[in-house]
Amino acid sequence: MPLTVETGTGNTGANSYVSVSDFNSRNSLRGAQLTGDNGTAEQVLLIAMDYIESLDYIGYKKTQEQALQWPRTDVYIDGYAFSDSAIPMSLVNAQCEVALAIDAGNSPIADVGRETKREKVGDIEVEYMDTAKADVVRRSVDVHLKKLLERTTSGVGTVQLVRV
Repeated sequence: MPLTVETGTGNTGANSYVSVSDFNSRNSLRGAQLTGDNGTAEQVLLIAMDYIESLDYIGYKKTQEQALQWPRTDVYIDGYAFSDSAIPMSLVNAQCEVALAIDAGNSPIADVGRETKREKVGDIEVEYMDTAKADVVRRSVDVHLKKLLERTTSGVGTVQLVRV
């Protein structure tokens, strides 16, 4: 399935907030490169969208018919009204960060295994702290989505990317 980018029109067939070429350009500027171990750029962007679309965003979908969560109405970012015919750059950046995490084997929608208390292979032994998390947290996704997510009683929802 080719990517159809949402540009703020409320496209009923959109499935991404970023094109492969824009994703590659963004990665190039930041010195990031896909390994390709977990799919093509198009594939990891689509998997990233499965996660991005599952989140609870501020405001309301602009139309009932649009395929994706954005564009949205009644959105205020830093106290200013955000256009209901635009896609926040921070959302595009978050999709790119999640796609890079998926490429690195850290998917936010992967199953979570049990935490390792102790593992021994020959003379090598690893034991994690009792408070260690079993998953990898990619803070850059939180940074991009912070102002776009609904607030919870404990603050803003946390994005955790799980390594499988």
